[in-house]
Amino acid sequence: MSKNYLKSVFTGLDGCKAWTLQLVKMSLSKRAGTSYVCREVDISPSDRLFNLICTIKEKYGIGDVIDEYSSVDMYTGDVLNNVIYKIDGTSKLIKRELESLIEATSNPDKEIEISKFKPNALILKGYVKLDGDNVQVLLVSMQKPVTTLTNKYMWISTNKFKEIKEPVLSVRDVIDVAIIGNKVYLFNLSGEKLFNMERTYRAVAEEHINDIAASGLLSNVNKFREVASTGRNPRRFVAYNDEHFKWLEDLENRKRVAKKLGIKMKKNRIDTDDKSSTEKLIKFLCNKAMIDPCNENPVEVAAAKPWS
Repeated sequence: MSKNYLKSVFTGLDGCKAWTLQLVKMSLSKRAGTSYVCREVDISPSDRLFNLICTIKEKYGIGDVIDEYSSVDMYTGDVLNNVIYKIDGTSKLIKRELESLIEATSNPDKEIEISKFKPNALILKGYVKLDGDNVQVLLVSMQKPVTTLTNKYMWISTNKFKEIKEPVLSVRDVIDVAIIGNKVYLFNLSGEKLFNMERTYRAVAEEHINDIAASGLLSNVNKFREVASTGRNPRRFVAYNDEHFKWLEDLENRKRVAKKLGIKMKKNRIDTDDKSSTEKLIKFLCNKAMIDPCNENPVEVAAAKPWS
C-alpha cells in the first residue's frame, strides 16, 4: 500500500460535508481489555470543522507530510520514526479493539457532561469516495483534547481579562492514526496506545514462546522463556516467521543457522543457557537477523521485507 494511496485518500476528504468531531475516552482493564466511550461535540462557528478538514487535506493530501515518510510498511513491532505502519483490521493485534472503537463512534453519547468526561483522544469521522464507494474514515489525534486551565485569563475589553473556568478544547491538524475502512495506519507509535497494543503483542509473543518451548529444540526452556518475555523481545514476536521455526526442526538446517549466526549448540539443541545465543535465536525467528553479503557476517536489521 503506497504513500500515493494515502495521499489520494486525504485529497478526497473535502468530498464529505458531514464530518463529525468526537472525544474518545479509553479505559484499560486486565480482565475486560480495552473499552471506548465517544462523546460527539459541535464547535462554533459551524464552518470551523470543515475548515479543519480542508487544512488536513492540504497538509496530507497536497502537501509533503506523507512524502517525508520513507515508506508505508506492514506493522512488525519495529520503532522507525520515518515509516507509516499499516495494520489489517483482522489482525489479532487490534481486531477486538478496532471493532469496539468503531462501535463506539457509531453510537456516540451526546449527553455526558464535558467537565466530568476525561477523553484521551479526538476523532474526526467522515468518509471518502474510493472506487465509487463511500469508505468510512476516522482521523485520530492522540493528544489529550480537553483541558481545564488554571491562572489563565481571556481578554474581554480594553483593560480587562476574565478568568477561564470552562473546559477548553484543543483541535489539532496533526494526525496520529488514520482508520480507512478496515485498515489502520499509524503515523507514529503513539497510535499503539489507542489499541492497547502492548497487551496484545505480549499475548501474541506468549503463544509463540509456548510453541518454541514445546518443540524440543532448546537446551533450557525456562531460560529461554525468561529472555524471550522481557525487554524488547515481546515486541519482536510481532514479526515472528513460522517458516524459520519449521526450518530449524531439521538438524542440519539448525546446525547451519547456528554456525552462520554464532549460536551455540548443546547436544544438537540450541544452547539457551547462553543468553546471547537465545537473543540471536529470537532475532532469527522474528526476521531481525540477516547475513551481510559483503563479508558474510551476521547483522541485526530493524525489519526484513521483500524488495519492491
